[in-house]
Amino acid sequence: MEKNINISGKDVVLHGQVDSIVSTEQVVSIYDYKTKESMSENEIKGLTKNSDGNYWRQLVFYKILGNSFGPFAGKDINTSLVFIKPDSKGRCPIVTLSPIASDETKLLEEIEVLVKDVVSGEFINKKCDDVECQYCKYKNILLL
Repeated sequence: MEKNINISGKDVVLHGQVDSIVSTEQVVSIYDYKTKESMSENEIKGLTKNSDGNYWRQLVFYKILGNSFGPFAGKDINTSLVFIKPDSKGRCPIVTLSPIASDETKLLEEIEVLVKDVVSGEFINKKCDDVECQYCKYKNILLL
């Protein structure tokens, strides 16, 4: 799936490849498989000290793409993570979360900032809070 957005007069195409989609007349269910044990909703959303919210952003991104994909127009979109590594009880749960419009707006704003920083070259000067971030280490090498 893909979605075209305009950032500062430039057309940018966002792409995403989901693991599985099940579509009925009213509902589209998008599934992403994870090769790990289940996570709580707070972990998925990055609301715990040991999580970064990347899985949540991925689900929001899939909903954005689903909303803009012609055959899914006007349908409810559900997004789910399928954890395929069994937990201690042998379960492989499916966690379904429902991003709302404000989640989509926030992510699109983050994407816009990122694209602007890349186009301007400003991204090279920005660092994240993770002292072990491999990407920031690469930037440091480039700035030497």
